[in-house]
Formats: sequence, C-alpha cells, structure tokens
Amino acid sequence: MVNYDIPWNPARLEQRMGRIHRYGQEHDVRIFNLVSTDTREGRVLTVLLERLEAIRGELQSDKVFDVIGRLFENRSLLEYMRDTLTDEGERRARNQLSRLGSDAVRGVEEDDARHYGPGDDVAGRLDTLRGEIERERYLHLLPAWVLRFVELSAPLLGLEIRGDLNDVFALVPARGSAMDPLLPALEAYPAEARDRLRVRRPEGDEPCIWLHPGEPVFDALCARVLATCERDAQRGAIFIDPRAEKPYLVHLGELAVLEEAEDEAAPGAPARRTLEKRLACLRQGEDGRIAPLPLEYVSFLREARRVPPGTVPLATKAITLRAKTNAHLHEEAQRVAEARRELVRDAIPERRARITLNLNLRAAHVAGRRSELSRDPDADSEELDAVKREQADLRLERSAAAEELEAAAGRIVPAEPRFRALAIALPPRDGDEVETFDAHAEETAMRIASEWERIRKSTVVDVSRPRGARAAGLGDYPGFDLLATRPDGSKRHIEVKGRAGRAEIRVEDNEWTAACQLRDEYWLYVVYDCATPNPQLVCIRDPFNRLLAANKSRWSISVGEVLGAAEPPA
Repeated sequence: MVNYDIPWNPARLEQRMGRIHRYGQEHDVRIFNLVSTDTREGRVLTVLLERLEAIRGELQSDKVFDVIGRLFENRSLLEYMRDTLTDEGERRARNQLSRLGSDAVRGVEEDDARHYGPGDDVAGRLDTLRGEIERERYLHLLPAWVLRFVELSAPLLGLEIRGDLNDVFALVPARGSAMDPLLPALEAYPAEARDRLRVRRPEGDEPCIWLHPGEPVFDALCARVLATCERDAQRGAIFIDPRAEKPYLVHLGELAVLEEAEDEAAPGAPARRTLEKRLACLRQGEDGRIAPLPLEYVSFLREARRVPPGTVPLATKAITLRAKTNAHLHEEAQRVAEARRELVRDAIPERRARITLNLNLRAAHVAGRRSELSRDPDADSEELDAVKREQADLRLERSAAAEELEAAAGRIVPAEPRFRALAIALPPRDGDEVETFDAHAEETAMRIASEWERIRKSTVVDVSRPRGARAAGLGDYPGFDLLATRPDGSKRHIEVKGRAGRAEIRVEDNEWTAACQLRDEYWLYVVYDCATPNPQLVCIRDPFNRLLAANKSRWSISVGEVLGAAEPPA
C-alpha cells in the first residue's frame, strides 16, 4: 500500500494500515509512506512513522497498526502539525512523538483483554466487528456472479471456454474475429497470463488474470456484451414470474453522477468526469405504480415461450407507461447526486483545516525567507521581489482554495438517465414454472455454498447428480450435494437448500438417512433471500441431532427452526 497523502486523522490512518494488517493475513504487507522530509510537517511525520515501525519490530506484531487511533485519542496529528509553525513547536512535537513506546500499545491490548477476553478471543472477534458481514458477502458472491456471467456471455459473443471455470480457463474464438474486442485488454498482460483466466483472486505470484469489476479484460467483456445485446434488451422480452399475480413491466435504467469542469465553457475545457454509476431496476404495474425491484430477482424470471401476439395487453401500454418511469428515474438521479454532494459538504471542514495549515506553513517559510533577504545588505533584489510575488500568490491561492471548497459540491450533477432494458413479467400458467423458479434458487444457493468453501481453501466436489456422485466414489444419491475437504483434511458432507425468500425447507428420505449416519460430518447449508441483494447463508452442523431427530414432521422445517439451530459460519 502506498500512502501518497497521509491523513492527519489518526482513525483514518489506522483504517488504512490496520485494514491490511488484519488477523488472518497470510502475506507480508509493505506500506510506503511518501513524506516531504525537508519540510517541518514532513520531519514530524517521519518521526511518527519511524516510531511506529520500531514498536512493531519490538513487539514482533502488527498490532500497532490496529490501535493508532487510540494512541492519539487525546490529541490529533493535526495539532502536532500546527505546532510545526514555529521552530520550538516543531522540536516539541518531534520530542513528544519520539517518546511513543510499546508500553502504550500493550496498554491498549490489556484494555481489549479486559473488555473482550484473552488475546486469541479478541482476534477472533475483531474480524466480525470490522464490517465482516459485508466483506464476506462480497467475497463469496462476487466470484459466483463473475463465473455465471462468463458462462452465459461467452456463447453470445462467439467465444468458447477452455479449461475449468472454477479454476483456470481461457477464452478462445468459436468464430472468426470474436476475440478481437478483448485483445487490447489481454495484450496489457504478459503473454504467459493471457490464457490463464480466473474468477477468484489468485494466491501467490502465478501468472494469470483475475476477472472482476474494474479489471480491463472483464470490463471489455462487459462492454462487448452490452454492445451486442443492447438493441434486443431495449426492444424488450416477455418472462414468467412464478410469484406474480398480475402482469407488470420491468424497467432497467442507468443512473450516473458527474462532476462538471470548473469552466466548461472555456475552450479546451475537460469533459465532465463520471463519479458514480448505478443501475435502477423498477417494477411498474398496469395502474402505473412504480416500485423498486432487486436486480437479483430479475435473474429468477424465466423465459416465456409460446406467447401469441396480442395476448398481452400491457405490451401496448409500455411506451406510455415509460414516460412516468422516466420521471421517476430523474427524481432518483437527483437523490443520488444530492447524496454525493452531501459527502463533499461533510468533508469541507477537514479539507479547509488541511489547506489552511498547509498554506500557513508555506507562508511562514516564505516570510522567514523574506526576513533573511531584507536583513542581508548583499541580497539579490530580484530574489527579494520573487519572494514578495510568492507571498502575493499565496494570498490569491488562499482565496481561490476557499472558493473551490464552496463550489465543489455545486459542480456535482446528475446525468440524463438511460433506459437499458425493458421486459414484461407474466403470472405463471402452470406448476412447472413455479418449480423452475425454486430450482433456480437451489442453483444460486449451490454457487454461494461452493464459493463459501472454496474461499476457505476447501476442495469442493459437486455430488448432487449421479454422475458427479459416482466420480467421487459414492452412490447415485448420497443424500448431500457437496463434498468439501478442508485444508486440515476434515470433510464436510453438505446438503444445500436455497429459497428465493424465506420459506420452510424440505428434507428428503435419503438426506435424513445420510444425516443420521454421518452426524458431525454432515452439514446443512441453507441460503435464504437468494432473489435479493443480500442472500443469507445459515450453517448447521449435525442437523440430525439439532433439527431432525426431535422433529415429528421431518420433511418440513420452518425458518425459525433453522435459524434457531444455526451457528456462526466457519
């Protein structure tokens, strides 16, 4: 990590340095702090950073990077910086920081132990306390999303997948020049990495390309899919929603927040800069009412086949209803832009303090230089004039900086919303469509459960179908879906259940029998809310003992019973 601009808020410095020096980190972490050592503030920061590194070496622990904020609870780095306006203040600040020692860090550790228990227990809990839920959800779902996207998009673009999507694979053209749009992004990587693609973050320094949002090859793939399918998406399609009672429209719109140039009217002024993009998915009924629809839910809609022309009256109203949706998207774009402006406004006090201090330090340095030149009878008059001009420039810079702070929020504007896709969702016509919906929830749950194990370095085998079960040396229907072998050699026989929302689960005879036989090695993974942005994985070890043995209705288990038997996922 490179700290190009060291924050003067100790809590933020802790967030930066402590986040990668976290419990469970298996690799060496290198932090580079760029400091102007020939300035007053640079000399003070150098003392601080050298002391922190010395404490880390003395303790043989990166704990120091987790407690920087509390080491400065009574005084911020900003106060030390203010002291550097004078020679005496600079010496005092450097002396105070040089006395910072390992005893202070040990004191924080002892305080943690009093509140949370022994050190090992603190280590186990801090992961959860620091946004673990959101981080875990992202880490476990992202590879599954990317894998599914690559799997579905490759045939649309005339590409073939060679290799294992769960490990290393390559994209090759199935026709003519299908690879051409991806070549510029691929050629930015070494030749040995171009046919080694992964959907999971690689370990070590192996040559490969990790596909994820923001990575050039993945972004090029997304752009190509959009260019290929955009016209069809805007033309619209008809789907089945097994949970719908009435037909409704699905609108997919793109919202963006832009930052205007300081003077867009000036010749050669830079174009507006995009600060943020997001998709808005809306559901609109025949009465025109609009409600948000999770993007994940759209993936659960199934293609409607054999829909005769003219049998969906809502289709004729789609263009008229879109006008109302357009107004809604404009309102939402304004809300997104205002939220971004608020972030900028909230940061003004800290930015103003930093700018003011920086300018004061520079002004003090220039004033000292002018004083020296004024007392020197042999001083160069041109150099003295240059110092005077620099002082005048600093006054102008101070005024311009203040104006810029106030104007920054006003330059943030919403872009014109863009409609990306249109669809009509119809109620189900038979029970098969409801079963298909449930099957998709199970498929989503399998991806989430598999990724949960792979992120923990387990070897995962899908034994949910006879062919996979036989290849693993099991019977055709072993009573569980995944066989996971952990790095320590322990095995988990995992039955996976998925629900689009929150509903009871069913246990089949062979699952009940396997759970009874395997006991502690048998796990039940239930994924609720698969059709929402926040699916929840619930893990139960030995479900026969915890759920099934005392359950009179063993084929049906309620949400409450599952949650009551759950334990923290591990």
